[in-house]
Amino acid sequence: MTLGLCRRSCRDRRAVPIEGTGVRRVPLYTRFATMTTLSVSNTLGQIPLAEREQYFLMPHCYVCAAADGIIALDTRHDEYLGFTTEDAQVLTGTVTDWPQCPTRLLPGGMSAPDSPQKESAVPPIADQLCDRQLITPYAWRGKPATPARIPHPHSIVHADFVDTWPKVNANHIVNVLRACVWAAASLRWRGLEYVIEHARHRKRTRANAARTNNPMNPSSSDLVLIYQQVRTFVFTARDRCLLDSLALTDLLATYGYYPSWIIAVRTKPFGAHSWVQDGNTVLNSPLATALEFTPIVVI
Repeated sequence: MTLGLCRRSCRDRRAVPIEGTGVRRVPLYTRFATMTTLSVSNTLGQIPLAEREQYFLMPHCYVCAAADGIIALDTRHDEYLGFTTEDAQVLTGTVTDWPQCPTRLLPGGMSAPDSPQKESAVPPIADQLCDRQLITPYAWRGKPATPARIPHPHSIVHADFVDTWPKVNANHIVNVLRACVWAAASLRWRGLEYVIEHARHRKRTRANAARTNNPMNPSSSDLVLIYQQVRTFVFTARDRCLLDSLALTDLLATYGYYPSWIIAVRTKPFGAHSWVQDGNTVLNSPLATALEFTPIVVI
């Protein structure tokens, strides 16, 4: 079997071979990793599936079913892992709520039969994931590998659809600058695992609190437009969707709005994208771009 591994620093700018593996790091337009493959020996035994030890996903890991395989994100090491259909089938009965592989189709639209799999109490691929601290046999340390879900997006907030731009005052500028600085510093010095947990904790503890009833506070859509105006003087959102989404999420939280912050992936070609979504409305990404990706993290 093969375990698809992806490993790339955000500073990589060219394909770099990893010694002894035949794996190559390939640059991507976001700060995320890109997929490669590494062969793994996986000889399975004859122990019934019901007797396999159950594993759970570690809190800093996330999985989703993309177009042609399962993708996992390790936020602690800022890495993606790609699993072939055969690999993922082994983990379906081993990791709680592991997502089902996309159906493989033959010419004419017929479903391809699943590859026959022998069964093992602890498949070697599970041992490898345990060694990388991606899964754990202890329920109290982990979580089910349930894929993220979001409402299907069908609208966006865009300047072209606005008749009158909201007025920007000094308080707005200060809050946007603070959000941008905090987002950039957090991603650089604390990492993706921290900012995800911070955003989740903030939303869980504050989202139900009463929003300050101040008629001078702008609406969420006005805040997005204000953010876009001020952000252009700080950084460009092109190829920096993660920073842009994190800064926008922090700004909206300052005014008591808690939309969903989304990290998503695609295959063929592999890519990662991030945006902010309020219900069915995408706040900071072209709609067509968001529809190309499958969510893997939703906060």
